[in-house]
Amino acid sequence: MNDLGQHGIKFAMDDFGSGYSNMARFITLPFSVAKLDKSLLGEAVNVKVFFDAAVNLFRSLEIPIVIEGVENEEQLAMSKNKKIDFVQGYYFTKPLREKELLEFLNSNKK
Repeated sequence: MNDLGQHGIKFAMDDFGSGYSNMARFITLPFSVAKLDKSLLGEAVNVKVFFDAAVNLFRSLEIPIVIEGVENEEQLAMSKNKKIDFVQGYYFTKPLREKELLEFLNSNKK
């Protein structure tokens, strides 16, 4: 990854906040984007505190943030409120094959 990073390849850490996607890995490997795990969209107070801390941390490092698993208006509003750079999830669409994706994008142009 370090060699590829020196050649302009960018990496996103997927599912930050679960499994092996942790701060130690983020610090030691050349990640350019943090994709926060959907489990951080939970309602529990400790989950919200961790979510806020993660967002603040990546903001201070000027790392773009993606939140995964946005499935409803409330989660989208929270993402907008926190000024998350990118959101993904079933709120917008289920995973699509290439042809379906192109049709979806064409029908949703602004």
